[in-house]
Amino acid sequence: MYGQARRIGEVRVQEQELALTKLENQPVLAHRVNGYKGIVANLNQYLVINTIITGPEKRSYALAPGQWVEDYLVSGEYTAISYHGNREVGRWTFPVGVQIQNYMGQKVHWYTYYNNY
Repeated sequence: MYGQARRIGEVRVQEQELALTKLENQPVLAHRVNGYKGIVANLNQYLVINTIITGPEKRSYALAPGQWVEDYLVSGEYTAISYHGNREVGRWTFPVGVQIQNYMGQKVHWYTYYNNY
């Protein structure tokens, strides 16, 4: 029983080491001063959406229907709040860090979007 538990523990350690190696070897889409590359998008086809991002840094975007922009943020936890006029239409949190994500075929470290049709 003890030997089996030990082998399971060794496999888990090997899996964690492999995951860390994979993470260390993936390309980083970051700027050494500005931070990690990401996307803010307005997927709605009819409304202009204002999105305010707060966290370690603060950003504000006014996006036309279907518009998206690339930006860079330093690592940390962020909150995005989207508005149509003065009415809040969406709120969510997201992390910014070294993990690579795929957003509509683009490799980025973070993304946030509004899509209420």
